[in-house]
Amino acid sequence: MKKKIIIKIVLIILLVFILVIGFFLVREYVARNSDKDSMTTVENDIEILSKEYPTLMHIYGEELKFDDSISTNNISQITSDIFRRTDDYDYQLLIINDLSGKNVLSDDEWMIIKEVLMSNNDINFLYLGNKQFDKIIEVGIVEGDRTMFQDGDLSLGLFYEGETAISVYGTYTSTLGKSQKDVCEAIMREQAYSIKIGNE
Repeated sequence: MKKKIIIKIVLIILLVFILVIGFFLVREYVARNSDKDSMTTVENDIEILSKEYPTLMHIYGEELKFDDSISTNNISQITSDIFRRTDDYDYQLLIINDLSGKNVLSDDEWMIIKEVLMSNNDINFLYLGNKQFDKIIEVGIVEGDRTMFQDGDLSLGLFYEGETAISVYGTYTSTLGKSQKDVCEAIMREQAYSIKIGNE
């Protein structure tokens, strides 16, 4: 008789313990998801690129001012050394900012970009501008031809979604806002999207 009472008491204590733990787990889950739901798209992109999947943005050409929590590296030449992996970053994005149409890369630099992209699915590429579209396609960084472009396209890129390389046209267009903030938000949106899809 005593044995049955002890077993019942132990089972009741165990059940209460499980319910309490379950309550705290559900509460934590709801708190985390409600924080994400209350974020704007830009805030969510910043969270993804700075905390969930830390990303280093290499910027060649005119400087871009991203949110302070986004890691950037302004570069003046393209070398394979800039893409060295570190434990600090899960992903990298090379941005060639040529919206002014003044940046000219050598054939060697374009080949370095291609080789790095083809052998690393954690490095993405985005060209801003429209003067080098033909060169990027000719080198083989992006697949397609001029018919893929729409009027007003001011970007061309290669983004990995997991193991799959996607040629991306029109991340930034002349119809979007012309402020640097608009440009940076379009870039962050594309990078965060490709990372999110690749990690689902």
